[in-house]
Parts: sequence; C-alpha cells; structure tokens
Amino acid sequence: MSRVSAPVPVGARSRHRAHLVAAMLPERVDGYHEPWFDDGAALLAMLAAHPSVSAVVASRDEDALAPWEAVRLDAAGFVRELRFHADRHRPPYLAAVRAEAERSDEQDLVRRGARAAYLRAAATGDSVSVDDAGVRGLGRLLRDSDVTFATSAPFELLPAVRDDDVVLIDPAVGTDAVDDRALRSLVNALTARGAAVVAPPPRGRDGWPGLAVLDGGDPAEPVWGNGALRRLRKDSARNL
Repeated sequence: MSRVSAPVPVGARSRHRAHLVAAMLPERVDGYHEPWFDDGAALLAMLAAHPSVSAVVASRDEDALAPWEAVRLDAAGFVRELRFHADRHRPPYLAAVRAEAERSDEQDLVRRGARAAYLRAAATGDSVSVDDAGVRGLGRLLRDSDVTFATSAPFELLPAVRDDDVVLIDPAVGTDAVDDRALRSLVNALTARGAAVVAPPPRGRDGWPGLAVLDGGDPAEPVWGNGALRRLRKDSARNL
C-alpha cells in the first residue's frame, strides 16, 4: 500500500487518540460515522483497519472537508495549488489569502481545498510543507474507498445510521464545544438506533455523558463506548 498523508497538519497526539479508538473497535465494522470531522486522523485510522467500511464524515465547516474532497477529485492539482501557496508563504501573503477567503466564495473545489489547507497549516507554524507522494496516495485511497463528505450538523446524521454502525463522538474543545446535555441527547438517540458509539480519551472534561469506559484498553487513556459497542466487541472476541 502506498504512503498516505492527510492534506492538513495532523499532530502526534491526534494520531495517537485515533489509534486508541481503532484498537477498541470490533473485528468487523461495516458503517462508520464521524459527526465532528476535524483533521482526518480518525478516518485514516478507520480506513487502515477496515478498508471496506462505508464511512460518512461530516462538519458544519465546509473548509474542514474541502481539502479532502479536493484531493479525491484531483490530488495532483491540489498539490500544485498548495505548493503555490507554500512557496509564497510570508505574513503579508498569508494576510491577503485570509482576506480573500473571507470575501470570496471560491467555486473551484481544488483551489478552495488547497486554500483551506494552506490557512490551516499556516495557523500551526511558520512553514507550510507539501507531501506530494502522501497526498497522491490519499487521493488513490479515497477514490477506492466508500467515503462520503457531508456538510451537516451532528443530529442530521441520525437518519443514515444503521444498526451496529460505529459512530465516533469527539466534538471540538472550544468555540464548537457541545454541552453535556446536547451530547447526552445525541448519544441516547444513536443508541436507540442501535449504533455502536465510541469516544476517545476525553479532552477538557471528566468523561463522556451516556458512555462508559471500555474494558481492555489503556487504563491511563481509556476509550469510552456504549452497550452496543461492548456487545459487538464481545461477539468479535467469541468469533476469534
């Protein structure tokens, strides 16, 4: 399998949390939903562990999805556009691109995705790197996989969730944070539909409402889940 890289920066901590979750899933996962799509670490871990999974990842922020959609559409074009920005990366140029993004509704998906990726990378450091081979590998992976990118709010995923689908609960900490009451309501609704709900070690909170710590993981960094997930994991263990 060719090397695969996300089109936006992914920190070591994010990758670690994604692999903690992937290790606690049942042997077979047919459907996967991610209502708070961010840097894609969880999606890449899921596709590595379950290549045939049918995945739906969603965000209310179109620019969070645009780099991934652009890479699937035209990885070479995305790399070319991102390198254009990276070669010109200086504070005045960055300010100009930010201003353009605020006033312009770019219709070209590849250009919009590269611009969003550039702005995200620029926010994390003084340089912007372009992983040509890794991004091209991602493009091939996405074209060969069943992944849907949806601009929607978390509750809007409910009609698409099937019995035993895995749903990752990991809302952002900060401006897009979700209060416990809303989060518990979503977990309860997903559980009522028969979904296996999973959540990584909490950040900035004591635990996940409606979920419990799963057995068998790292006690220092516990992964959380609901009863449906525990049942699927037990069924997988019996079938080994």
